[in-house]
Amino acid sequence: MSDVLKINKEVKNVKGEIDLSRILRLTTINSNTINNANSILKNQFVLQESLDILEFDNNIDWDYKHHVSSNTYQLYLHSLMPVSFLLNAYESTNESIYLDKAFNIICDWAKFEESDHDNNFVWYDHTTAYRTHNLIYFYLCLESSRKKDDAINSLIIRHAEFLYSDKYYRKNNHGIMMDRSLIQLGVVFNYSESKNWINKGLFRLKDNFYNSYSSRGIHLENSPEYHLVVQKLFLSIEEFLNKYDLTLGQEIIDKFELIEEYYSFIVKPDGYLPMIGDSSKKKININQKNFKSLVDFDAGISILQSENYNTPNKSTWMSFICGYSTLTHKHIDDLSITLFYNGDDIFVDSGKHSYGSSPARGYVRSAQAHNTVVVNSRNYKLPDPNLAREKIRITDYSSNEIYDLVKGKNNAYEDTSINRTILFLKPDVCIILDQVNSEKNQTYSQHFTLGPKMSILKSNVKKTILKGPNSEVVIEQLNGANKLIVHEGDNNKPFAVISEQFSKLTETKQLQYISKSDHLYFLTAIKMGEGNNRVTDIEFNDKNRILKLKIDGEFLSIVM
Repeated sequence: MSDVLKINKEVKNVKGEIDLSRILRLTTINSNTINNANSILKNQFVLQESLDILEFDNNIDWDYKHHVSSNTYQLYLHSLMPVSFLLNAYESTNESIYLDKAFNIICDWAKFEESDHDNNFVWYDHTTAYRTHNLIYFYLCLESSRKKDDAINSLIIRHAEFLYSDKYYRKNNHGIMMDRSLIQLGVVFNYSESKNWINKGLFRLKDNFYNSYSSRGIHLENSPEYHLVVQKLFLSIEEFLNKYDLTLGQEIIDKFELIEEYYSFIVKPDGYLPMIGDSSKKKININQKNFKSLVDFDAGISILQSENYNTPNKSTWMSFICGYSTLTHKHIDDLSITLFYNGDDIFVDSGKHSYGSSPARGYVRSAQAHNTVVVNSRNYKLPDPNLAREKIRITDYSSNEIYDLVKGKNNAYEDTSINRTILFLKPDVCIILDQVNSEKNQTYSQHFTLGPKMSILKSNVKKTILKGPNSEVVIEQLNGANKLIVHEGDNNKPFAVISEQFSKLTETKQLQYISKSDHLYFLTAIKMGEGNNRVTDIEFNDKNRILKLKIDGEFLSIVM
């Protein structure tokens, strides 16, 4: 068979017309469809409805650098996302002006691709996968208009060859996107390699699936938001496959329920995902919140919880991050916590902001942006995932009706080891023990980034009082801290900021408790609720690692 694409008969209906319901689109027809397409006709390029519109003259700048998030705009530009919006409009109106504009954009990109350049997004896994979707969509719309173009035929085959090659394949969400596009090529086109495309895509997808999740169904890319993204990818792929009597297999389908269950743990009591790793502030609906605590050593996460039975959305919820199985979307956030209490975000993570190398992106990924212990106000180098467990991991976990306890270690700083133990005395007291050992005197800082709605009523190194819309929280430093710096949010630096929305910063406040030594421990009590005096007489013996305290009038001793 010659290298000519022919549409699979299953993509046509009984009258021989193109059945676009059997393909995957990256954009959907909605109330904005015509406005988006008309903007693109005027060279006002819509890449995603959440991104800025790019204005070009007659020539498209394929090397365009956005001032905030260059990589993100390059990604969607080279994915040919404006083509998808134009084709939505063509589907809706059958007006050839939209199809012609899409054709011109594709030709302009092809001309740029043929020229000498060093743009990494031209043939990048993510952009190539997305661009393939849009080229298939265009090909089918072109076929429905009774037009043909051999150059498009050749371009699609080149994309298939790229997607098929293992040289460009990575076992992460980009690999899933590549396989989805490759399978779509195989089922849409009746071509000599179509079956190979389908089989290769299915084989790699299944292998990728088992590399993407822990045994308890938690996605391993270090981000609750990407747990959602990848879940949707696999669900959409299975739905698409079923239209062609294909499937990922029952063994994988059976795990979809376990993947869905994770939301009942990771979602905070207010319904929002925590901004861990590359996650934005995102609210999702779940059937029922699970208030049991959880640990996953492979994913490097623990959730500590206590239910408020009278007002569940004001329950206490904590996260603890330590360890990873992949570097994808990983921040320098080991030993970091977040805390939600009585309807308020007390300590928050930094969010993703954007992708690339902007100062804002660099800050939100940094150790200083997380609620952890930092050495000399600098980052540590994340070890290769195959070696990470030797240096960074959750080391112990236990849970009962009285308390949750989780321990982690971070030995990734040069010449320094840090061990953190979190003791959550349910429902409203948290004790943090940070033990630091080094071969030399260094400066150590314990950071707490406050939720944007939290204010500081009192601040000194021994006792800090925080006030939120619904709660009061007291931080007591019982050992280790010699100095406190309160940082005000500054978008320009940036420092003491978080990113709740893509490419946007929110100023907040950060507490930095400081000490200098070669061997020390921070002992910190966090008491939630006004006048909370449930826990007193807190003492820690550094030699035998026993913590003694009095809780609700009863003495308690715990090995930390």
